[in-house]
Amino acid sequence: MHPDVKKYWSKLSSTTPDALQLEMIDDGVADKRDRSFFVADHVFTFDFDNRIQRVLDLFARVAPLELSIAPAVVDTHLNDVDMVMLTRYPACTGEDVVPVEGHPGPFTNEIRARFRADIERLYAAGFAHPWSTRGLDYWYCGARSRTLVLGGWRALAEAERGDLAEDVEDIDLLLSRLPG
Repeated sequence: MHPDVKKYWSKLSSTTPDALQLEMIDDGVADKRDRSFFVADHVFTFDFDNRIQRVLDLFARVAPLELSIAPAVVDTHLNDVDMVMLTRYPACTGEDVVPVEGHPGPFTNEIRARFRADIERLYAAGFAHPWSTRGLDYWYCGARSRTLVLGGWRALAEAERGDLAEDVEDIDLLLSRLPG
């Protein structure tokens, strides 16, 4: 585990989740999106316990798919009604997970095919990641490997019939915009 991940996680025993978020912002080590902070290959997600519990329940159903685009739950910390969920991207172990936008690439056909196949498996299992098709805001990659992963997993939802065909078109368009 990255030293900064250990440092921040251990602070939860003596500080509030809100105070930890502010410290992480002040330290400038995290990319904040929807109360999620990226530290190396880990993500700290802050929210109310019932919202994170919903995500944990969905992750438990998605985990058997072993998607390279998805993080795995490492731990949770509950403080009153606030919860912090710590996840890790196994596909990017030991490297920084960074936004795709601005990354020079190249993103190989193999990387693109793996990402698309994972999206199709997610839909085949009855799930959709609605934010995956709304531009590259929730697309990340391993800084060295360029392995594509998705953030914003709290948006995970049951797939609607017919979503796959439309969403795969959008995914293919976004994949075509990545540097080759």
